[in-house]
Amino acid sequence: MENEPRFFLSPAALTLLFPWFFSEKPLLGGYVSPCGGERAKHSSLAMAAIVATYLYLNEARLAALEIRREGLVLKTDSVYVHALSGSASRVSYLTRRLRGGVGGRGVRLRRLVAEPVKVYSPYRYILAKIYEHDLMGSPLVTPNGIDCGEAARFSGQAAWLRDMLARYRAYSPRLYKSVRREAAVALGSMKEEDVDVDDV
Repeated sequence: MENEPRFFLSPAALTLLFPWFFSEKPLLGGYVSPCGGERAKHSSLAMAAIVATYLYLNEARLAALEIRREGLVLKTDSVYVHALSGSASRVSYLTRRLRGGVGGRGVRLRRLVAEPVKVYSPYRYILAKIYEHDLMGSPLVTPNGIDCGEAARFSGQAAWLRDMLARYRAYSPRLYKSVRREAAVALGSMKEEDVDVDDV
């Protein structure tokens, strides 16, 4: 159909293009969508990008998410990612470390997301990486910047992704919450010590 997208955009890229589907609005500042200028909280948008990416892998059967109870005394749910397809690593910047092969014991989700850096705002850092790789590295970019007319074709996919997250939240709450927790721990591990910031 004429209004259908002509190529693939990652779930993370969709969250950045259509943040109003996925994130709270900040009182001040925040991430600004390249098409439309809508604002979103850096923290909730970064979390949404990670959660949407890994639940999409599970939904599309590119990877399987496994919950394991771990801990010596207080056991908590951990999420392990098992690649089921070699293409899983090419979905997004956030999945690039899945290229180690298909199968095996899986890799803990927080290890796939966390990077060996200490930054003032892990939320802004990860959003910048997604923007650079998933958006600016896509066919959506022209010599004049992002083609917002072409981007509008993806609104249906973004709405589908929003609805997918709602389904997991309602019908697989343990998995949904566990993936969110893994994402939060991964981002928290990248934060500079002694920095207390309410990052919008």
